[in-house]
Amino acid sequence: MYTFMSIEDLATASGSTTVGPDGEATPGERRLRENSRFEALQMEAALRQEVDGMKALLQQQAQELAALRGAKRALEQQLQSDISAVCEKLEALQLAFDQHKEDLQQMHATSREAAQEIKSLQGALGTTIREMRGMVAQVQGLRAHVVDDVTTAVQVDLHDDKRGLRQMAASLDAIMDNLTSDQSVKLVAAARHICTPGQQFVRLSSHYGSYRALRHWLSRYMRIKSMQLLYKSSRDGFKYSTFLSKTLGAQRLLFLIRDGPAHLFACTMDHPLAQPDSPTQAKETPCPVSFYSISGACGGPTKIPMPAELSQGVAVAGREGAVRGPDGQPVADMAIGVDDAAVMVLGRDESGPAADLSGCAMMVKKAYLPIGYRGEVDEDGDGTLAGSMTFAITEMEVWLLAS
Repeated sequence: MYTFMSIEDLATASGSTTVGPDGEATPGERRLRENSRFEALQMEAALRQEVDGMKALLQQQAQELAALRGAKRALEQQLQSDISAVCEKLEALQLAFDQHKEDLQQMHATSREAAQEIKSLQGALGTTIREMRGMVAQVQGLRAHVVDDVTTAVQVDLHDDKRGLRQMAASLDAIMDNLTSDQSVKLVAAARHICTPGQQFVRLSSHYGSYRALRHWLSRYMRIKSMQLLYKSSRDGFKYSTFLSKTLGAQRLLFLIRDGPAHLFACTMDHPLAQPDSPTQAKETPCPVSFYSISGACGGPTKIPMPAELSQGVAVAGREGAVRGPDGQPVADMAIGVDDAAVMVLGRDESGPAADLSGCAMMVKKAYLPIGYRGEVDEDGDGTLAGSMTFAITEMEVWLLAS
């Protein structure tokens, strides 16, 4: 324990002093006394500083002790809360167990009731079977009346078939008239010279030669003043960009497609080819479309009958795009068709758009194949005006029809 002394005590403790002859201290003694007093003051200041530090340490420890006591109280409260929560969960589990036990007891009771209900249903089923047997007897009694009604219906169907046969006979008469007409006979004779590779002299018009026979025959179905050749594959190539440059903007177009030496068919559309706004997209344009077999698929030149109410039009891809199928996948560069009746696709490959226009697909649905059709059919009975439904074009020409 520290003991503090005042300046006076230190002075007294320093011992007796020597005084001079006249009772006063000598200068040396005064200096010694002043030095002792200064050292005492320094010691007192150091002791006070040390005491203050110890007081601060004691205060800090007191604060830490208070914090520990607060943490202890908080921990005790949390522990009490956790214990209460566990107790509540145990009570809830006990209630759930009791409820589950009660549910099981109810299920057992329900099972017994269901077994009794099944027995009742079995009895009702036996009654129903007996009633059904009685109804069978009634049905057998009505059978004679039904037979009479069916006989009447068959007679009506036969009448309808006779009417259909009359219509077919009328169609056959029209075909015979077409085959025996002067225009058809001339076109049959000229067909092998139409749309063949290397005939570059047909570049201007159709007033002379084999194309005159074609123009006269087509004039039976539309007004044609003249025909002007816009594009020919053996002359211009099969590149899609070249095809577009040659044909865009022309109002009425005639497509001639040759598949080998035997099959030649045609397609007309009464609207200019129009490109989409974006070169990577495709554009569909509604317009009247007609298909014709010139040679190969039928007995002679034949227009394919198409109902006017069906949707018709052409789809043209941009120079960097593709026409897409019903599944959204790219299929070709161009498609001309009549909805759910006939379609011609240009620039097609098995995996999508081809490198050029030479890949072609042509199909006519079974319901619209003309009488006298003798071409290829698939498992659904659908046919084509080419040698096969998919083929490589031998020659293709596009003509402008002036009316």
